[in-house]
Amino acid sequence: MISQIEIELTSLRNNLTELGNLVLLQLDKSGTALNTADVDLANEIMRYEKRINGLEVNVEKACENILALYNPVAHDLRFVLSTLKININLERIGDYARSIAKIVKVKESLFKPELLEMLEINKMFETTHLMLLNTLESIETDEECSALRSIFLQDEILNKIQDDAIQKVSEYLQANVTDAEECLNLYIVVRKLERVGDHIKNIAEEIVFYKEARVLRHKKHKQKK
Repeated sequence: MISQIEIELTSLRNNLTELGNLVLLQLDKSGTALNTADVDLANEIMRYEKRINGLEVNVEKACENILALYNPVAHDLRFVLSTLKININLERIGDYARSIAKIVKVKESLFKPELLEMLEINKMFETTHLMLLNTLESIETDEECSALRSIFLQDEILNKIQDDAIQKVSEYLQANVTDAEECLNLYIVVRKLERVGDHIKNIAEEIVFYKEARVLRHKKHKQKK
């Protein structure tokens, strides 16, 4: 017979997955809107932000109820604690998707394809999509975390693109000073997508914590010393 806490944990996992899938959809739509100057799609992304916020609140309340009423231990406790942090990271990714949509809405016209290519923005969208998809799939299963190893390597790709962006923009503007505003907006997009990668990496670390009882974040700090 399934216990009540098992029912609650299954419901919590389903709600977290629903939130994650909606955030992934928002992220993908923001990339489409940016490439097509689709203001209607940008407005849709901004409207869906309320739904994301509502789901985030529901997940948080469910975690609090499980902790208060069922006193989970071991793996179940780690899952609830990790879910609280994953929940926050997903909501922040949704915020970045909304911010990109806002840039599209304000500009109301296409960005120059050569600038999108120069700053590797579509590569960043593709990378963050794959990273988030892999983490969501890992949340839905009880399999080991080996599939998450690529997340940390992909995050380094995003970091490198951002690190190179300043120099690329500086060199481009020397010959195209009239494109300063467009370059600034696209650099902001680069920064936001790099931060999306950081939040996905945080989610991956939380999944490793609740599945394997390993704290990767502390290990990284020790290696830096």
